[in-house]
Amino acid sequence: MNLPKWPYPVKPLTEEERKIRYSKYYDIPLNQMLPTYRQIFQTFPIPCSAAIPPDRILDLLNDDQGDASTGYCIYPDGSSYNTHYAYFPHLTMDMVRWWYQWLAVKTKGAPEGCGNLKYKIWCPPDHEDWGYIKDAEGKPCMYFSESHDMGWGAKPSKTFRYALTADDIGLSKEDQERLAKAGCVYNYCNALVKNENGSHWKMNANFTRPHPGGGIEMRQCNWIGWRLENGTPVRMTDSKCPDDHALFLNMVHNTQEIERFSVILPPLYREYHDKPMDED
Repeated sequence: MNLPKWPYPVKPLTEEERKIRYSKYYDIPLNQMLPTYRQIFQTFPIPCSAAIPPDRILDLLNDDQGDASTGYCIYPDGSSYNTHYAYFPHLTMDMVRWWYQWLAVKTKGAPEGCGNLKYKIWCPPDHEDWGYIKDAEGKPCMYFSESHDMGWGAKPSKTFRYALTADDIGLSKEDQERLAKAGCVYNYCNALVKNENGSHWKMNANFTRPHPGGGIEMRQCNWIGWRLENGTPVRMTDSKCPDDHALFLNMVHNTQEIERFSVILPPLYREYHDKPMDED
């Protein structure tokens, strides 16, 4: 399967967005995918046996993280799995914690109706909007809008993430204390994704921890077509799960997005970490 053509097209910002000082980060070009990842992409899809099963979602928080650190597969029942690993020797846990706090705070004077510029600078070809909202039923959730084809014209999907607590996922108090002592950051959620092909549920997990050799390592997993209910993974048979091509493009997006994260975060952190979160 072919990778999206590089360099990737990027939509222009509005005049109002250009007045925000950190809009300059939008103009930093995205790098071409690293050769190592281009080689890995030739091995997709991975065997289903290499994936972390939906009933073992806590494996992500341990060293038993499945036999494939990056890849996707489609299970015989039509549900699917994807995962991505990255190591960054020059990033710190303080940077990561600051980033997600900063991302959630609206900038003073930010124009209405233009999405979230903080989210856009993360992946200019695909990102549109991000924030905490209440859904149509009044439930609090994280919302974001993005495409996955690196700017080549796909309509954006809209994702609604519903946070899961440590108790929801069955994480023991001992493991919570162990992870906190080690300086790890983790979050799990049920997510509803809506796009032009329909909608699907997925269980999502993100795990970031200090690396023994310095820097950090990040791992993400998605179990698509599944939702955690009362501590049990449930196959959502009404989910319109993505096909092989869509999963491939999602992996491209994730790979380029996380590489971009490593490029913009150090200078952004140096410039803004000691300023108010809503400063432009």
